[in-house]
Amino acid sequence: MNQVTVDAYVGGTWSVNGAGDPVLTGGHWELGTVPVVAPATTVALPAGVTADQVQGIRFDFSRTDGANWENPATPTQTAKFTVTRRDTLRTGGPVPSDLAGSVPAPGETVAGDATNTVTATATSSDVDGDGNPLTGSDDADAVIHYRHANNAVTVTKTPDGQTKSPGSPFPYTMTFVNSGNVDIVDPVITDDFPTDASGPLIELAPDPGFAFAFTGDDEMPTDSSDVTITESGSGITFAFPAGSSIPVGDTYTITFNAVTRDGLAAGTAFTNSVDITADRLWDTCNGTAEDPAVPQCGAAATNTVISAGAVKVTKQVQAEGSDELGVDIDPLWARSAPLCASRRGRLLLPPVHSDRGARRGHHVALALRQQRQPAPGSDPGHRPTARARRPARHGTAGARQPVAPAADRAASDARERSGRHAHRVLHDRDVGVVRRPIRGERWTALPCAELDGVAGGPAASGGS
Repeated sequence: MNQVTVDAYVGGTWSVNGAGDPVLTGGHWELGTVPVVAPATTVALPAGVTADQVQGIRFDFSRTDGANWENPATPTQTAKFTVTRRDTLRTGGPVPSDLAGSVPAPGETVAGDATNTVTATATSSDVDGDGNPLTGSDDADAVIHYRHANNAVTVTKTPDGQTKSPGSPFPYTMTFVNSGNVDIVDPVITDDFPTDASGPLIELAPDPGFAFAFTGDDEMPTDSSDVTITESGSGITFAFPAGSSIPVGDTYTITFNAVTRDGLAAGTAFTNSVDITADRLWDTCNGTAEDPAVPQCGAAATNTVISAGAVKVTKQVQAEGSDELGVDIDPLWARSAPLCASRRGRLLLPPVHSDRGARRGHHVALALRQQRQPAPGSDPGHRPTARARRPARHGTAGARQPVAPAADRAASDARERSGRHAHRVLHDRDVGVVRRPIRGERWTALPCAELDGVAGGPAASGGS
């Protein structure tokens, strides 16, 4: 034998008879027209035939001269070809595997089995007494067994069996190892918080610190911006871009920070669990075969609240001149409001010498407070005279009362009309020190009407 051609059966229709066996109806052999001659060994399908159309295949061995084969008397011919499992049976439905609960394919008795039969027929150039060619045939079967790809995962969660201080953040770490023989595709991971009648026993820490790690390439995201994190009072769900997968043997890790609920009693045990789902059911979960397969596989971690105080610190500021904490309005304004009973009045304010750039509202508050406090040793009802309003020669000696510069006569008049020592004011950086005016500086007369809307201050009361 020194040449071969390949024929393909195409166009038939498959069905299942009453006995449950497959039946092929119609179709024909598409003949190969170009033989392959030794020493060539690679053959091809007939022209125009594609692999998905083939329902049967036939090899025709012969001699180029048309004669019978000669020595040896029992020649052996070998033909090899490759097949691929179809997604569906030609009679309809999925191709079954040996997964527990699967139904055998038509004509089979074992789930996952696919029986292939080959028949060999030899035709001689010699003829019998009736003039018919001598022939002989034989057949053989081969069974292909489709094993179910085990979808398995191993899940761990730590810490487990530890004690935790109340109110102190601690990290949870969850690992997911593909321990099967097929990729874990489109996983979704859910972490459930333990609860009691008062709600969740734990919650996310103020800084959750989500972190992701992967031993594979780029099949799973490690940047938190690529992970959809859904937080709720009962737990967290992690979802990933479509098509994400954990290949066989790889590990995916998630870490986040949690904290126990305020007021959780010492000795309280809290069990936190995590589950993973994917596009297929789990055949094996944490090393245990599941029959039937289960939709979720997870792990739990139990820890206990240690006996310790949970402390929260709140810082409040006490305003100057106030015995109250956490007030919303500077009490200096409340006590000084009567000074601006008339919106036509004015307040005398010093220039700002602070290199810290104090806000005008802060100086107003200080000015109003000092206006209500006469200088030590002075008569609270004393009304300064015109002489007292003149500045000292060197700005440091002279009258016991601090006086405004003579250059600002309008301001001085306003101060005198108010009957208050409006010129006795504290500097922002000299809190607690009553100073005298500096020679040549100009103080500002602020109309009471402008106090409306000043930071921290109330609108002027009354007024005309």
